Amino acid sequence: KITTKSKIHAFGQPVLDFTVSEVAKVDELKTRELLKIPKDKTILLYSPSRYLKYNANKSVKEELDYRIVNDPIFEIFESLSQEFDFEVLIRPHPNDTAEKFKDYVDSLANCRIVNNEDVSLYGALAISDLVVAYNSTIMIEAVLSGKLSFPHNYDESEEYHLPELKDKPFIYSKNFEELKRNLKKALKGEFKTPNTRDFYEKGSVTKIIDLINRL
Repeated sequence: KITTKSKIHAFGQPVLDFTVSEVAKVDELKTRELLKIPKDKTILLYSPSRYLKYNANKSVKEELDYRIVNDPIFEIFESLSQEFDFEVLIRPHPNDTAEKFKDYVDSLANCRIVNNEDVSLYGALAISDLVVAYNSTIMIEAVLSGKLSFPHNYDESEEYHLPELKDKPFIYSKNFEELKRNLKKALKGEFKTPNTRDFYEKGSVTKIIDLINRL
């Protein structure tokens, strides 16, 4: 029961601390070797999301054809690959199917689908330089792991449902055109490693334990 005398302690999310620690343990060179990716090649990790439309109360209104939002994404990858040398790793969400992305992979020489049999989430994050997703939790995990993270909106006329991802340390794009410009800047080395100090303070488990011990 919550009363006016209740105190709420915002200590963060233990799973995020765990992800950061697991990513730090990954042998990046060995993981790249397992995937046959040169150690100096830029890796872009793409985490596709289902194309959901929401009601005003945040409930799901409908699901639209995934190609509407993935065709522009892979057109961006194709265009940028003409100018830059990078590898695209596609990691579908666990509740999605990888098979529907096969046509995209077949049309791009620098693109492949990965799952846990190939590399864990932590391994994929560790070796990646850029991470692209709509509004997935992987954006937060990536930026806390020191990766350049590119959340983006599909349609700027539609509300973006995670406004926290629109500010630094994230590199938010309001539409596909802006996403392409931001990725191009990143591939040219124009973005620095994100500063997460003001966004998230690690050590949530320790703080929770300390609080329990004081009770």
